[in-house]
Amino acid sequence: MTMRKIVIALAALLVGGLVYVLWRDDTLTMFIWFDQIGLTNLVESLRNHTGFLSPYVPHWILFSLPNALWLISGLLIFESIWGNTSWANKLFWFSALWFIAIGAEVCQGLRIIPGTFDWHDMALMILAGFFAHVALHMQGDKKGEKKYDSSQIHSKCYLVTCFYWPSHFSGRKRR
Repeated sequence: MTMRKIVIALAALLVGGLVYVLWRDDTLTMFIWFDQIGLTNLVESLRNHTGFLSPYVPHWILFSLPNALWLISGLLIFESIWGNTSWANKLFWFSALWFIAIGAEVCQGLRIIPGTFDWHDMALMILAGFFAHVALHMQGDKKGEKKYDSSQIHSKCYLVTCFYWPSHFSGRKRR
């Protein structure tokens, strides 16, 4: 089970990173790092081969999804590290990571740290925390923790998707 969580965490991290590498502005600091470690040609080749997709990628994927994927990745890694401890102990660490992610976004809004505050980022990070919690709690543990009924999960996911997604994830421009 732990290996599967790590693979999913790494896949989420990779997908979030690829969104940045393929379609985000090449003035980001990471592109300087790519140049310094000799990856500029590879990155430019990848960007050239996928650039035609850029106009079709929704803005929420470009600007909000990577944060949510990185949060899910972190939560799954935390689960792999603290998987054998009590749920209360895991909840402390999950909450710490989740509040750091949410707190960073709030601090951007207050101009305490650089970045662009975005309600879409907040919403997707809240959803990421919810889905990670549900996915990890579904399996229960040896101490008899309650498993979620799959119909409960599907109905919650359906409600979130139907009511939140269409009204809040329309295209928008960000710097």
